[in-house]
Amino acid sequence: MTHCPWCEIAGAGGPNFFISVTVVIPGITANAGDLWSAITRIEQVTVHARRIEDVRCPPAVATPLPEGIARTNVKFIAGSILLGLGIILLLSGAALLGIAAILFACGMMSGGMKSPEFAQEAARRKSSLDQANAKQQQLFQELSAISGTYQAEFTKRRTELRTVFERYARLDRERAAEIQKLEQKKKELQLRDFLDRQLIVNAGIQGIGPGRIATLQAYGVESALDVTPHINVLGIGETYTSRLLSWRRHCETRFHFNAAAPIPPQEIHQLDVRINTMRNNLVSDLKQGPQILANLGAAARSRVLQLEAQIDVNTKNLAQASADVSVLY
Repeated sequence: MTHCPWCEIAGAGGPNFFISVTVVIPGITANAGDLWSAITRIEQVTVHARRIEDVRCPPAVATPLPEGIARTNVKFIAGSILLGLGIILLLSGAALLGIAAILFACGMMSGGMKSPEFAQEAARRKSSLDQANAKQQQLFQELSAISGTYQAEFTKRRTELRTVFERYARLDRERAAEIQKLEQKKKELQLRDFLDRQLIVNAGIQGIGPGRIATLQAYGVESALDVTPHINVLGIGETYTSRLLSWRRHCETRFHFNAAAPIPPQEIHQLDVRINTMRNNLVSDLKQGPQILANLGAAARSRVLQLEAQIDVNTKNLAQASADVSVLY
């Protein structure tokens, strides 16, 4: 296709079926409360659409039957005459001749009263009328569903945005709860931090010299924290694994828990990065909320205009198809 029919309609002064709405909210910052207020100010629009009962077909001039098409089947007329003759012969005593004439007449009449050409033209016209009627029903069904679909989608999106806002409002409480969990895990965190600072290179473990230390480091095993019963390092068999585990247990005996010490800074940092990332994502969703809700209404109205334009075209086709069928009777 080298042209757009919708653009041609708009260019000729008709309606623009592709409506775009831009929501501009002055003074709105990243404050979640302001963003939610802006969302709540976007109200559902009323989507008006025609009903099928309101549509009236315009007048149309029937298309004449093609030249050369006879309505009546000539064989049917001849068969009717022969049938009458057969009945006369049967009643006059020429039974065999009469029966033969009647049977032959029935064969001639079996094709129907209408000519094949007329029957074919009639079937084509009725099919066009059926298609136009079915198209009209389909268009109006879709048209009548737009308002309900829009309202359901609007409610769904606003509910989702409310959930986003409520999650944003809980972030500070979530951070405090996570801090409390870290406080409760402080002993475990201090132990992990202590073990992470006990390096194998400084351990002096029997049989684990520079070569094996380099191998362990290549596999990411550098500190007591990295030593587990399941380490799988080339050249480190059960004997050396046992020595490493014994060394880790010895390190654990030298650990002293300090209840007054703060939570390790890296743990706080990781928590804050996670909370801030979530905060930014939620604010981004809230900022888009008013535009998303406004676009739903614009899209619904645009779809109504598109369908009503198609209905106008199909109504003309329906009127023409009805007029064309009327000449068959």
